[in-house]
Amino acid sequence: MGPQGLMQVDFDSLPKLPSTSESGGNIMIPLQATNKSAWGGLGVLKMTPGAKIGNQMSNNRRLQEFHTLRLVGLPASVSNETLKNHFKTFGVVVSTKILPLVPQKEGAYKSKYTEAYVQMSTTLEAKSALNSPKAVLDNRFIKVFAHEENLFDPDGPEAQAAIKAADEFALKREALQEKGAKQVAKTAEVQKAQVQKAAAISNLTITKQKIARLTEKLALYKVLMDQLKEAGRLDEKSEEEAKIRSTEEELENQKKLEKLCESTVEESTILLTKLEAEAKEIGALIPSTRPNVRGRGMR
Repeated sequence: MGPQGLMQVDFDSLPKLPSTSESGGNIMIPLQATNKSAWGGLGVLKMTPGAKIGNQMSNNRRLQEFHTLRLVGLPASVSNETLKNHFKTFGVVVSTKILPLVPQKEGAYKSKYTEAYVQMSTTLEAKSALNSPKAVLDNRFIKVFAHEENLFDPDGPEAQAAIKAADEFALKREALQEKGAKQVAKTAEVQKAQVQKAAAISNLTITKQKIARLTEKLALYKVLMDQLKEAGRLDEKSEEEAKIRSTEEELENQKKLEKLCESTVEESTILLTKLEAEAKEIGALIPSTRPNVRGRGMR
């Protein structure tokens, strides 16, 4: 033992490590030292003769730019279309490939699960799918890994065709969404115009009813006035005359209101007709204005 309890080792007595060429391209690394043996064990780091660490780092960098994902534990019943529908939420799916099940013997299959490959158009899309917390097809047993080899060249015609198709689909979807928004807005305009017309008709109906009641009341007052004159009850004549004047004024105001209501009904009808024609032109829904009729239940 050396000073302060440290073990002394005679390095000249240690076995000489074989060179890389003598060890078949492997580097021998000591793992443990004991007092029985200078080298208690040797770990082996596999290394191809002539290989450079820079090449391995280059491989790692290429893997950071992957486009393809490898799926393990995929149920054999899953189709390529199902995979595309899942991964297209992360971007453009260039291609998918599901490996067929390999028969074990006499047509029997060893497993009901297989592997698949999904190639995205960009590394960002592939990483987004890889790092998504959502399980593939809501199946947490399907594992996803980055895969260095691609199904097609990321810059090749297949990938470009997939990107073009995705762009065209996106444009069509935007056009449909825009058309749908216009249809919804036009339907809302039609519904609002229907409500306005219904309110105008209701106001006109109420006004006509008031006019009818005032006309009837005025006629009764005039009959009563004639009866008072015949009876010589002049003291009550002035009071009835005041009632007649008040009723006539109210009746005149209601007739003016009637004309205004009729004009409103006419304007709302013209507007509604115009909006319904526009809605029909763009295929928008025209709400029904017919009252709901509740049918009798069977006895």
